[in-house]
Amino acid sequence: KKMKMLGDVLKSDDATPDEISLDDRRPSCIGRLYLGLSHCFEQLGIEATDQQLEGWAILIHESMSVSSRNYHNVEHIFDITKGWDDPIGVLAAYFHDTIYFAVDGSLSVRQTTILHDIFEEEEDIDESDELLSMCSTIFGIYDKREMRNNNEFLSCVTAFRELENVLDKPTLAKIGCCIEGTIPFRPISEDGKTPEDLLYDNIKLASKIFDLKMDEDEIVETIQKSVLLANRDVGNFGEDDRKGFLDVSWSLLPEINKELREVRCYNISDYQTAIFKMRGFFYFLQPKLIFSSFRGIPSADAIEQLEKQAGINLKVGQKYMDAKLLATSMMLAFAMVTGGDAPMSLFTGDMPTSGVKCQQLQDFLPEPDLEDANVRKSIRKSVTTSQVFDILAAGRGDESLFDIKKSPIAAYLVGCLGDEGVKKILKDNQVNPMTSESARAFLHALPTKVVLKIASGIQNVAISREKALRLLIEEFKTKFYAELEEQEILC
Repeated sequence: KKMKMLGDVLKSDDATPDEISLDDRRPSCIGRLYLGLSHCFEQLGIEATDQQLEGWAILIHESMSVSSRNYHNVEHIFDITKGWDDPIGVLAAYFHDTIYFAVDGSLSVRQTTILHDIFEEEEDIDESDELLSMCSTIFGIYDKREMRNNNEFLSCVTAFRELENVLDKPTLAKIGCCIEGTIPFRPISEDGKTPEDLLYDNIKLASKIFDLKMDEDEIVETIQKSVLLANRDVGNFGEDDRKGFLDVSWSLLPEINKELREVRCYNISDYQTAIFKMRGFFYFLQPKLIFSSFRGIPSADAIEQLEKQAGINLKVGQKYMDAKLLATSMMLAFAMVTGGDAPMSLFTGDMPTSGVKCQQLQDFLPEPDLEDANVRKSIRKSVTTSQVFDILAAGRGDESLFDIKKSPIAAYLVGCLGDEGVKKILKDNQVNPMTSESARAFLHALPTKVVLKIASGIQNVAISREKALRLLIEEFKTKFYAELEEQEILC
């Protein structure tokens, strides 16, 4: 009777969200991992117990749910395996980011138990450990120090040691190949071999040494699977969603800059350095280093299209980071000449929170516009520059814990200076590291009216710097009047 009553409630047209059918609700992350793992083993025709599946799901979940993981978390796994029904590839995807030592800074208790021998002071590896030796052969890594510094290698060892009781060596080797393939942005070797060619050589050697009995077709197919996983892993570079691409880039900032994880108290210099490094990465990375293929998989046409989109995304990223670097450098310059580096919130106000309204710098800034006809023409004639200006003004797609979506100062600067003006100031001035001397020179390199408008806005928020900012504003007012007099004389 009670079950019938519950059923009537769940089917009711007036049911509240809390009364919606349980069948329509998504399982927990651990539940989704359990179901995904279970499906993989069913496809392989191998039986794994519920206890084993749950244990692996918990390991993956706890490894990728620590506070340092802002992008390489469990959702990343679900994103890159969506619609992919290959059990080897999916298992590799599930384990490929379990260890991210450079970002996490340490190992969990369970990870330490699994990888204890690799982190022991003894530098020689145990040659009797066949799985570790097979992993070394696949990756071409034989030095313990190099092992410790390679997240994919450590993730592969984790997968091998967790799955060895249910999967045979050839299957583990295939998973290991797919994990190795996710090492990103690798150039062609000095002898002209691609990373995929080197992986092909390594798996052939592993098959011989460890008696895997993998024939040529099986080896080629395995490398092709690794390529498919690798391309899924960096798939955002090949999409035509510019906001989405920048959202991913932004979510990586707290992972590689731990200072930004302290949402309420990171300094302006911390943020500026993070932007400076990401900008350098976008200028360094070449589209041909991003996506992979092996013997026609994916096709040449598919790779060409991915590289084309990657080139556009990198160009958008470069211009966006140029604007953000100029804006954050301006904020840092104001801080340096009025008393020194300080928490970002002192100058911009606290990050918005529900139910709490406080002063924010953006409330005191001019709206970004394109008043100057020449600047407007230069921005709108370039598709990427126009897209970047619109994203700066309207905001990225996703919210961020450490930053607002909109970039009012950056948009205002681009609107005043244009893309080329932004690049010139960054080229002609030292912005990182910034001293009080270089900060003052940087501010004087900007249009005087721009400095005055931004400084006036900051004066309303940075209460403790109000006197110093007032003196700075007077200095630039004097400069502004002198410039007007000079223009009148010239006229």
